[in-house]
Amino acid sequence: MALLLVLVGASFFSHCFDFELKLYETNLTPYFYSGVVARIVLSLYFVLAVFWLAGKPSKFLSTLTLLWMLLPLYFITIDKSQSQIIQVSALSFLPSFSEVPLLLAGVVLACISLVFKMRSFTSSLWLQLTKYVVAAGSVALVFVVHPLFLDEFTDESNRFEMSQIGEVELDKKIPSPQLRAYFSTSCPYCEMASKRLKLLEKNYQGFPQVKLYFLGDEERVQWFFEDTRTQFDYEIMETITFLRITGGSFPKFVYLNQEEGKLLYTGRTFNYGSPKIISAN
Repeated sequence: MALLLVLVGASFFSHCFDFELKLYETNLTPYFYSGVVARIVLSLYFVLAVFWLAGKPSKFLSTLTLLWMLLPLYFITIDKSQSQIIQVSALSFLPSFSEVPLLLAGVVLACISLVFKMRSFTSSLWLQLTKYVVAAGSVALVFVVHPLFLDEFTDESNRFEMSQIGEVELDKKIPSPQLRAYFSTSCPYCEMASKRLKLLEKNYQGFPQVKLYFLGDEERVQWFFEDTRTQFDYEIMETITFLRITGGSFPKFVYLNQEEGKLLYTGRTFNYGSPKIISAN
């Protein structure tokens, strides 16, 4: 059981961004809290493994383990029944055909531990102390490798000014709200942002329509959409115009409403609180 929990936790840990978006996509957490919830859930995979190895088996431990084993099975069930953007494997280090059988085995083991009383492996003091130290270290490791900062939850938007993105004309102005994102087809951060924007456009109430502006060619744009499993209205810009708008730094986002630019974001400042700010404007 401990080995299985570590394998699942490590798989999700190695794809932490996709994991937190998966929690949001499957309606298990609001977007604002998805980063925190994802890291807590990841931490508990390792904490549970430590308690199985060096703790006293209990109904609470077995119940929590059962829920954590059911989570990836829930993801698989949703993926089979609905078209999903985020694909994250629970056992990425093992062959794909083994994923469901091993997860089901984990569920069965957790159920067995609920029914049959199990005795502790050891009650020695040093092992109990080690258990808590390793468990705390596991939590710290998750938050150190995938840190969250306070400014990721605050309003980091800038009021839109033409000088902030160069002399760019916002042509084809529209009366309805729109978020314009400026991406390069070879930028991994742009791929991450594309997934985030598609889920927000789909699930976040009041989030505006999204339009993408690309640096690249048509073939690379289609590869971009295939890799991210997303699709948006888009335009391909001339290199000079694109670089003048972005200043060579991308992704960048401009929110328009009432036929004028209102908010400007960079890849760093578009955070967990940004959808709420945009929807309120």
